[in-house]
Amino acid sequence: MCGRFTLNADKQALTQQFGLDFGEVLPRYNLAPTERIHFVFSNASEARQAGFARWGLVPHWSKMGKADKPLFNARSETVLEKPTFKSAFVRAAA
Repeated sequence: MCGRFTLNADKQALTQQFGLDFGEVLPRYNLAPTERIHFVFSNASEARQAGFARWGLVPHWSKMGKADKPLFNARSETVLEKPTFKSAFVRAAA
């Protein structure tokens, strides 16, 4: 299945790289879409923060219910043509 990854960095390496406290970090070798993962996030008005989030994309126009799953797999060849990924891609690239 596409979209799986591992997290095997230790807490010390993450703290050194990002300068943030991540709490307990255990290696995970088969992270799947929608699982809660360690995350680093920020916006224009705040400093970086560490936290947890479910990974995947819920388009701003989605009427998604709790039973549905977020999207996670886009083709690079068509990312700017598909409304599902276009606005998120353009915003992230800016």
